[in-house]
Amino acid sequence: MFSHKPSPQFKRHARTLIACWAVLLLAAYFWPGQTILDRMELYTIDWRFRVRGPETPDPRIAIVAIDDHSISALGRWPWPRSVIARAITKLGQLGVERIIFDIFFTETANAEHDKQLADATREFGKVYHAGFANTPEPGQKPLPRSKEALAKAWDMVNLQQARGLAAAGSLYEPQGLVMPLPELARAAETVGFMNVLDSGDGVFRDIPPLSQYEGHIFPALVLAAACEMIGVRPEEVYVTPGREIRLADKSVIPLDSIGRMMVDFIGGSGSYPTFSMAGVLEADPDSLISRRLDGKTVFVAVMASGLRDLRPSPFDTIYSGVETQANALDAILNNKQLRRISPLSTALIVICLALLFALLLVRAGTAPLCVAAATVALGYVWAGMLLFRHNGLVIDLLVPGLAVFGFFVALLILRLLGEERRRRRAQQALGWFVPPTVADRLVTDEALSTMSGERRIITVLFADLRDFTSASEGVPPEATVELLNRYFDFMHEVIWDNEGTLDKYIGDEIMAFFNAPMLQADHAKRAIHTALAMQRRIHERRDEWRFLGMPGLAAGIGISTGDAVIGYVGSQSRMQYTAIGHHVNIASRLQALSKELGQAIIISESTYAQLGDDFEIEPQGAYNIRGVGDEIQIYSVLGPKGQPDYIERFCSPAPGN
Repeated sequence: MFSHKPSPQFKRHARTLIACWAVLLLAAYFWPGQTILDRMELYTIDWRFRVRGPETPDPRIAIVAIDDHSISALGRWPWPRSVIARAITKLGQLGVERIIFDIFFTETANAEHDKQLADATREFGKVYHAGFANTPEPGQKPLPRSKEALAKAWDMVNLQQARGLAAAGSLYEPQGLVMPLPELARAAETVGFMNVLDSGDGVFRDIPPLSQYEGHIFPALVLAAACEMIGVRPEEVYVTPGREIRLADKSVIPLDSIGRMMVDFIGGSGSYPTFSMAGVLEADPDSLISRRLDGKTVFVAVMASGLRDLRPSPFDTIYSGVETQANALDAILNNKQLRRISPLSTALIVICLALLFALLLVRAGTAPLCVAAATVALGYVWAGMLLFRHNGLVIDLLVPGLAVFGFFVALLILRLLGEERRRRRAQQALGWFVPPTVADRLVTDEALSTMSGERRIITVLFADLRDFTSASEGVPPEATVELLNRYFDFMHEVIWDNEGTLDKYIGDEIMAFFNAPMLQADHAKRAIHTALAMQRRIHERRDEWRFLGMPGLAAGIGISTGDAVIGYVGSQSRMQYTAIGHHVNIASRLQALSKELGQAIIISESTYAQLGDDFEIEPQGAYNIRGVGDEIQIYSVLGPKGQPDYIERFCSPAPGN
C-alpha cells in the first residue's frame, strides 16, 4: 500500500519532474514552424468533426458541376466560353439568384466568346468571377493587376489595431494575385480569389477571407457573396488583423495570426445539392431542376474525373475545393465560425494542470491519483468536444493531454520507487528484532500500529451552537440543514487552516484536537487560534445566518489540554480515528459552562499553562466541573495579545442573540 503522506524528498522530485515535463511540452509547442505536435493536434480537430457528425446545410447553396456526363455531352474541357455564357443565361432562366465561379477566366481565349461571357455576366447581374493567389516562379514577375480589378478592391474596409497584442498579426499576403479578364471584372458583381489553404498536413481546412496585396485589399469570393447576401457593405467590414473580421453586426469571422479562417465543415462530400451542367442546360423553367435551383446561390466548378480540384477535408480524402468554398459561405452566412484559443491560453491550461498535479501528489493516494488523472484527461477531452460542438471553440487537446499523461506517469513512477525504498528501509530496521517474514507483514499492515492506539498529550476543542435546537424549531428544515452545512464548512476550513484534526460532528457540536496524528509543539496555541477564528468567522457571516432565519447564531467553545488515548476505534466494518480521556470530558464540560458564564471561549488551567504571553486571558475562578472531581481553575480568552476587546469587536454574537 502506498503511503498517503509523501516525503519531502518525494515531493521535491515530483515537482521537479512535473515542472520539467511542462517546460519541455511548452517548448515543443511554441517551437517555430509546424511541428509533429501541431500536425497531431490537427488530427484531433478532424476527429472532433467526425464525432460531431454532419449538420444541415444552408438550403440557399447549391453546386452546378461540370462533371463527366457534362463533358461527354458537350465535349472536351475547356469548353468555348460561349457555352459558359449560355450556362449563365440558362441559370438565370431557372431562377438562380447569384452565381459564383470556381473557374478562372484570366487569359484571352477567343475575343468573341470572351465578349459573350462578359455580356452574359453583365445581363445576369450577380455573377462573381474568380481570381487566385499564386507564387511566381523564381525570376518571374507577378502579373500586373488590371484597373478593373483594382476598382473591385475593398480598400474601404476598416482596419483595426488589435488591442493588447504586441504584434497584431496580418492579413493573408500572397506573392502574386491573378485576376479575371478586364471585361469580366467590369461586368462582374465582384471579383475575388478562391484559394483553399493546406493546414500543413495535407488537409485543407482554411481559407483566407481577405487578401492584402500591394496596398490593396481583395475579398475572397465567398466573403463578397456573403456580404451581399446579408446586406453588409465593404465600409461596414471591420478587420482586426490576426484576430477577426466583423461584418457590421451580422457575423464575426475569427482569424489566425496570418489571416486564415478555419472552415466549419457541415459534412463529407455531397453535403450540398449538386447538379450536372448538362442537365441544367437541357432543363426548362417548369422542370424539377428549375424548382430546386430557384432562389439559390450556385457555385459553378469543374468536378469531372481527372479535372476536379481535390482538396482533402476533415471528413473525406476525396473532396472538391468548391465544396470547401460552399462550407465557408455557409459558415459566414449563419455565423457558425470556429475559433481556436490562443497558444497562451493553452500554455496557461498546461500550467494549471501542473499545479493541480503538484497539489494532488501531496493530498491523494495512488488509487485516487489514478482516478483523478483519468477523470481530468477524459473530462478535458469531453469538455473540448462539447465546446467544439456547441460553441465552435477549438481548444488544444494534444498538449494538455500529454501533460496529464506525463504528470501521472512521473508521479506513479516516483511513488513506486519511493514505496519500494520505504519498504526496504522498514524491513531492514525491523529485521534486527523480528524474522524477515514478520517484518514484511508489519510493513504491509502499517495501519495496525496506529489502530492499536497510543497515549499522547493533546489539546481538545469542543464548539457548540447556543440554543440551536430551540431556535431551529421555527425554521424550515431545509434552511436548518443548509445553515448547518454552511456553518460546518466554515468551521472545518478553520480547523484545517490550523492543522487540527476534526474528530466528529455531534448534532450541531464539533469536536477537534491538536498534536495528533501529527506532532505539534504549539498545539495549545493552535487550538486558541482556531477558536478565535471560529468566532470571527461566525460573526463575519452574520448576514448569511440572518438570511437563513437565525440572526442570533452564536457558539460557545471549551478547550482543555492533557493526556488522551488516540487511535482507531470502532467495529470491523466502521472505524474512526478519535481521542479518549479525562481532558476530552473537561473540554466538553467547559463548552457547556461557557454559556452559563456568558463567555465565548473557556479554557482549562492545563491549557492556560501552555500559552505563554500570546493572548489576552481573564481568570474566571475555580469551578467544580461535573464528572471531574476536584475544582479546576478556568479562564476566558479575550483575544490576541494587545487586543483585550477582540471578542467584543470582531466576534460578538449576531444581533438577536
